[in-house]
Amino acid sequence: MVPQENIISVFDDGGFRELLLTKMFGLKKMAGRHGDDGFDEETGKQYELKIVNLIDTKGELRFRLGITTCHHVNDEIISRS
Repeated sequence: MVPQENIISVFDDGGFRELLLTKMFGLKKMAGRHGDDGFDEETGKQYELKIVNLIDTKGELRFRLGITTCHHVNDEIISRS
């Protein structure tokens, strides 16, 4: 059974962050782990959601920020930017 929000667990694999971002931006979470993360039902556009971690795993503020990686970036995703 797929949950209504398409997030299996908010405690695993960034589930809470994805739920938060989709709600903040009025997106529908897309099912599955591969491909785009959010869908705007009004415009029909799809989005790959990325975050910046401001706090490291020790609980300290990061001064060198980086965006989470996407190991399946392809020409199709890039062309939609």
